Amino acid sequence: MANSAIMRKMLSFLLMAAAAAKAADPVSLPPTGWQENFNNFLGTHSSLPRGVCVSKDGNTPMLPDDPDFRGIDDGNVTTGGCYAWALTDGDHALGYQPTADEFTPGWFRIVFSNSSDTAYRFLKVSYDTVCLNNADRSSRIELHFTSTNGLAIKLPGMTYSSQDVRDAPPQWTRTRLKTIFRLPRPIAPDKSFELRWTGKDEGGSGSRDEIGIDNIRVKGITHIGTVIRVR
Repeated sequence: MANSAIMRKMLSFLLMAAAAAKAADPVSLPPTGWQENFNNFLGTHSSLPRGVCVSKDGNTPMLPDDPDFRGIDDGNVTTGGCYAWALTDGDHALGYQPTADEFTPGWFRIVFSNSSDTAYRFLKVSYDTVCLNNADRSSRIELHFTSTNGLAIKLPGMTYSSQDVRDAPPQWTRTRLKTIFRLPRPIAPDKSFELRWTGKDEGGSGSRDEIGIDNIRVKGITHIGTVIRVR
């Protein structure tokens, strides 16, 4: 029994270490930018793109053995968890079906590293928020920037809220959000930062809509003249 308990603890430690290593492994952000359409995401931990992690409790990344990675689905599910939403054949999004104790709050996070030889003073970010409004509770996803020194900023205008009255019939919708914003401090070469899409309840009651993100594009910019922010 003692050996069995030790083995379980060791396995748990190894899984947590693997998850932490993956979550901390940043994706390179060259001057040409970075993009992700999640079409190869299969609703499993192992198929998450490099640098991407998911938290269902708003605090820690989900581990590789978490049963709440639910695979691929085209929507109208009844079980909470992280899904690859199949919007059309072969077109997937990184998504979640929130519940009372999952993704309320929670987040999708991507860690980047400046792989250029100059400092980035602006970030250009665009992405789709996808939603299946099939319930009478409103959900929200808002984008935050966090630097290595812990400075966190909620980006104005980069918040999506679903309706608190379900569509009839419910269909997947896309909302494109984009911005160029001045960084509070330049991101030097080889320095990291993160973008975090935080999900939470907005209003209404009952079940929650199915939400996610797709078609992300991120580009670091060294100089942009006098323009501070464009939407």
